[in-house]
Amino acid sequence: GLVGSRYRMLGWFPVPNGCRMAGFAWLVPGTKWLLAVDRFRVVWFPVPEPNFRYGLIAAFEQMGKDGKVMKFLVLNGPNLNLLGVREPEVYGTTTLADIEGMVHAYADELGVKVYCVQSNHEGVLIDEVQHARLEYDGIVFNPAAFTHYSYALRDAVAAIEPIPVVEVHLSDISTREAFRRTSVIEPVCIAQVKGRGPQGYLDAIDILVKHLGRPAVPGTE
Repeated sequence: GLVGSRYRMLGWFPVPNGCRMAGFAWLVPGTKWLLAVDRFRVVWFPVPEPNFRYGLIAAFEQMGKDGKVMKFLVLNGPNLNLLGVREPEVYGTTTLADIEGMVHAYADELGVKVYCVQSNHEGVLIDEVQHARLEYDGIVFNPAAFTHYSYALRDAVAAIEPIPVVEVHLSDISTREAFRRTSVIEPVCIAQVKGRGPQGYLDAIDILVKHLGRPAVPGTE
């Protein structure tokens, strides 16, 4: 059987990131294979023996991916808290609260969860991006003015790969002032949505769901 001299039992571990399962795991001595078992499935997972605990977590995360509700971070950068009063001829009269309400309503329709954060501070945005690799399946990101020059944010997005990020802009930045036409963040995102107004945030959620390649509502096609 599994619990014998051929296998080393590692113990009972809860699955991280909100997955509703837990299980046992055994390391096959002298090999680089981990056997992870929960009440539904058995997974063989390759992992160097010294790092078996990290392998165990990764194995259980993979086992739970298909069954958990997707979670997206909607991240907004500087001055977007002033939407509705800031240059309405460019950005419209819809407030950030209105956009977040639209996003939450659309997420409910799809059966996904969204968490909205806005900050005027580069370091806060970097912290949110870094933390997202542990909490979220994807990010909808409007970096605002940081789009054009923040290599620190660009590096943060690149560092959390393979977590997908979609860059969003309310206006079409390619038709605006010369300095706004370049995005240093777009190359490390899976897509850029621009010039769609508030609808662009909903488009970005659609892109993330399609990119992740699994139903938004667990158990549906």
